[in-house]
Amino acid sequence: MNKHKNLIIKMAILISLTIIFNLTFVLKLNNQLRNSDNLQPKISGLTSPIMIDDFPGSLNNWTWAVNQSWCKGNGTLSDPYIIENITINGNSVGSCIEIKNSNKYFIIQNCTVYNSGNSFMYDAGLKLYNTSNGLFTKNNCSNNQRHGILLITDCINITIQSNNISDNPYSAIVLCEGCEFNKVINNQLLNNGASIWLRSFKENIFSGNVQPCNYNTIKSNYINNSHSAIFLQDGCSNNVIYNNTIDLSNQYGIYLETVNGDDNFNNTIFNNTISRSNNNAIEIYNCTYTKIFENIITDSKNFWSSSIKQAWSKFGSVFSNQIQNCVGYGVYLYGCNNNSFSENIIMNNTNDGICLSNSESNNISENTIQESKNNGISLYESHYNDIYENTIRNNGYYGIYTAEGISSSDNNLFYENFFLENKKHAIDHGINNHWNSTTIGNFWDNYTGIDANDDGIGDTPHHIPGVAGSKDNYPIFWDAPIISIVSPIANTSFSNTAPGYEISIEGIPQSMWYTIEGVIGNFYITQLTGTIDQEIWDNLDEGEITITFYAQDSESEIGSTSVTVVKSIPSTPSTDSIPGYNLFVLLGVFSVVAIIMSTKLKKFNN
Repeated sequence: MNKHKNLIIKMAILISLTIIFNLTFVLKLNNQLRNSDNLQPKISGLTSPIMIDDFPGSLNNWTWAVNQSWCKGNGTLSDPYIIENITINGNSVGSCIEIKNSNKYFIIQNCTVYNSGNSFMYDAGLKLYNTSNGLFTKNNCSNNQRHGILLITDCINITIQSNNISDNPYSAIVLCEGCEFNKVINNQLLNNGASIWLRSFKENIFSGNVQPCNYNTIKSNYINNSHSAIFLQDGCSNNVIYNNTIDLSNQYGIYLETVNGDDNFNNTIFNNTISRSNNNAIEIYNCTYTKIFENIITDSKNFWSSSIKQAWSKFGSVFSNQIQNCVGYGVYLYGCNNNSFSENIIMNNTNDGICLSNSESNNISENTIQESKNNGISLYESHYNDIYENTIRNNGYYGIYTAEGISSSDNNLFYENFFLENKKHAIDHGINNHWNSTTIGNFWDNYTGIDANDDGIGDTPHHIPGVAGSKDNYPIFWDAPIISIVSPIANTSFSNTAPGYEISIEGIPQSMWYTIEGVIGNFYITQLTGTIDQEIWDNLDEGEITITFYAQDSESEIGSTSVTVVKSIPSTPSTDSIPGYNLFVLLGVFSVVAIIMSTKLKKFNN
């Protein structure tokens, strides 16, 4: 019975192990097949380009495509058409892969497309026309004769992500003629003409029928050695360009212009890093409501170029950017009105930190502008601008320069700026420029006046060099209270009684105190006359004692002065001694000695 039972157990174990082994093998095989399907190209070296036209009645539609060996899926959001793992040589004719008139969901991934054609501007490695709901990812679109990827005419909701797009002479990625709500994300773009180019299209110069490119996102791309890295042209609005790294642009880093189409309107450029541009790192031409902020711009190369340039643009804002080590201007405005520039750090540029030319009614505020080899801020034919609360430090010529003659700048307002360590702080050759508001002017580190009433405003104006004869009527100035010690007089000796004091103060102190050398703590006083603390004085050793008086004003400026006195306690007889007491002691001693000697002599004689 036991043997039979053991045999059944052994057979059950053997069957179980066999099932587990076979199941493991099947699962492993399926996994290998799945990995093979994902990683290995289905077709290699396909030379014939692919063109899918989903227009009703077309033979080469998605129904045709899905029956080819290079396509799968059903075109829905959950199961999109997928074209993957193929290599196409365009043989210099047309585009390698082109999709037209489609709103099906599709993905093109892990493909290599190259050597597409060179006819007009509409050939590319990957091309879409009037197509929506697509994803291009992990493709190599390099060495095409015109463009890497081209979206044209009403392409909507296309994502171009994580592709390598290099060595395309015209453009890496183009979106034009009504392309909206697309995303260009995390691509590597090397050695292209215009790396990312968005443009609207006007059917003819008379029709006024414009197809704008709006609401597109361009982010987290790496762009190196392009003619222009990112270029938005004619009627591109509400686009966002952020977190891109742009290096070595031969012309522009980011360029927005309106020439023939509608205004470029309400575009946002932020958190990009742009270095080594041969021309302007960011240029905005004839645009409205552009926001440029939190970008880092370094090492631009051209003396006449700018890190940020705006021309004929209005109602824009430029703030919280870092611009440094550039050969050229930090910020340059030409023909610009009603823009604001604030909280930017502009350092160590070869030309001016900020230059305004033919520009009116702009606000320049709260910027740090320092170590420009030329001027901190320059104005040429620029009027009615407000320039305030800037820190202007250590610039090579002037902190602020207003030109003279036909380039004169008039009716500008400068106030609450801090001028520190510039070669010359300011020069004014304009007309009716104001260097203070109705209540406050600027801080000048070379101001020579005083502030007797301690209101933070110098009591005499600060004069501005230049033919205008301008002056700052309310220069910001804080001087520490000036203390004079009337008594005690230096080196006066005091014994047991603590010395009294008398001081005078120029200014309006908020608090006063004194310290004693070698004693911990401050001894606060409320009057200009008084006596040094007697208990502290009693505990001081004899010798020189330094007392320092302090006064602090409402701006926390502290003035101080010291005096040294001497503590000396003279020696005096004890008041308890009796006059002649020492003489009586001697007489007593002599009497005792005499008695002792007399007694001894008597004993000797007996």
